[in-house]
Amino acid sequence: MALIAREGRAAEFSLSTLLRRAKDIDGFAMDASRYGPAFARRKWRESYGGVRVTRVLERFEIDHTLLDIVVVCDMTGLPLGRPTITVVVDAFSGYVCGFFVSFWGTGLAPTMSALKQAIFPKDQRHAFRK
Repeated sequence: MALIAREGRAAEFSLSTLLRRAKDIDGFAMDASRYGPAFARRKWRESYGGVRVTRVLERFEIDHTLLDIVVVCDMTGLPLGRPTITVVVDAFSGYVCGFFVSFWGTGLAPTMSALKQAIFPKDQRHAFRK
């Protein structure tokens, strides 16, 4: 590749130099010049600080995870499937407040069941509540 230098003669550089210099360009500046500043702001927006909680049990975070086990029926020996665990974590302390294991997948029913376990008292007399 060649580029005209100040003295009127061509300046030589390699393709790898060009690609290395292109990688040094800021991604926000490149997207702003190609697609406009609004697109660049949407693509490169940043989150500052996250959720602010000031006390325990103010906010729960819920996660659904497909377990890496297969449950087998003890009577027939047939596989029943892979269960999903729904975990409720307190955002302030990181304490696991409740969980629910089911074959229902993700959705409202396992979420509400896990929240029910998270909200109920954790003492012995409520352990077998129906």
